[in-house]
Amino acid sequence: MSFGKYTDDTSSNTGRLTIFIESITDTGIYKIDGINANNAKLSILEGNNLIHFSSDFKHQGSVVITQYDTTNKTISGTFIFNLVSNTNIFQVQNGNFTDIPFKQ
Repeated sequence: MSFGKYTDDTSSNTGRLTIFIESITDTGIYKIDGINANNAKLSILEGNNLIHFSSDFKHQGSVVITQYDTTNKTISGTFIFNLVSNTNIFQVQNGNFTDIPFKQ
């Protein structure tokens, strides 16, 4: 699963959010913890600098799949996690996605 455009409400920063979950088989909670293959990454263009944030074993969270439609091949849910770049922590809260297409 890869999706998202990040837009900072307080500045003109933009970026791309990517969430990878190795195997989604149904609704439920999928950990983002840097231990298994599930992870999240955020790249932000701040002025002329590209800053990369990612999940790791200290900065964790989850993706909750609330709808897994195998007929229409779409998925919906919410997410929350912390990402890190060097010593900077980026909190992603109240994230959601609706009817994202997937391939089986």
